[in-house]
Amino acid sequence: MEEYRDLGVTVEVFMKTLDRPGLEQANAGIALQAYIPDSFLAQKEINAWARKRVEAGGAPVTMRLVKGANMESERVEASIAGWPQAPYQRKIDTDANYKRMLLEAIANTDVVRLGVASHNLFEVAYALVLAWKRWGDADDLERALTLNPNDYNAIYALGAMFEQFRDPDRAYLAYQRAKGEGSRTRLIGRFGA
Repeated sequence: MEEYRDLGVTVEVFMKTLDRPGLEQANAGIALQAYIPDSFLAQKEINAWARKRVEAGGAPVTMRLVKGANMESERVEASIAGWPQAPYQRKIDTDANYKRMLLEAIANTDVVRLGVASHNLFEVAYALVLAWKRWGDADDLERALTLNPNDYNAIYALGAMFEQFRDPDRAYLAYQRAKGEGSRTRLIGRFGA
């Protein structure tokens, strides 16, 4: 999902497509941008739909959370057309919505796999800590989260998280697995939405 005007139709097409017979086990994902206030409501709608899908025997879906890459173009388009701003106008509001969406996502990782997208190491580490608190086990954490295979910040954040929990062996293992085996590892293989 790239722009505000596409949010509703993207969510509807995503869910209706995956509701078609024969697609119950399809692996599919959607990206939601936190700079759009309505993304939180869309997230809740997808989570409720995904819960019904999984309860009926279907596969979980993936949701990738991003702060938003098109904020400036949205502002320019609204300004030229004389429309009210669709995205949040202040970065602090976008950041708060991202964290609110992250909490909602972590609470639903049993039915929606979470893809965390950020250039900010704190955001990635925060997601990992929230997931750790929810799941508590490294293997469960790997199953719950998806990250970007080239996102060395995420790898570093995972290692830093283990270090924070005073487990230098796991920190070193996470680093070595990422470095030595690349996309073949379960941890790194889970990256990507």
